[in-house]
Amino acid sequence: MSLLWRLFCFATTLFTPSCELRTFYGPFSELCDFLLRTRDSSDPTRLARGERYEATPAEAVRPTPLLTGRKLIAAGYKPGAQFKEMLHAVEDAQLEGTIATAEEALALVRERFGAA
Repeated sequence: MSLLWRLFCFATTLFTPSCELRTFYGPFSELCDFLLRTRDSSDPTRLARGERYEATPAEAVRPTPLLTGRKLIAAGYKPGAQFKEMLHAVEDAQLEGTIATAEEALALVRERFGAA
């Protein structure tokens, strides 16, 4: 087993579902694809990750945002650097399936970052 494959397998065990999706479809997607497709097909780790990777439609990685900066402003938040963290947290929760509506997204922001 190559060192690169071992590192890849170890790193992906630490990923949250949203992090894994971003890795497979983000800047490292070609490397992930190469690693998954060049491993021995009898390797159960390769098969599990490969099936998950291939079964996830690309649109699931970049869903329509539940919350935008404009909606945060409308909710009373002041624009600033924290907006990026707020929107990233909402996107993570959306990718992980823990929220599905704009109301849930705003509730998550209030819970994690405080009320406006």
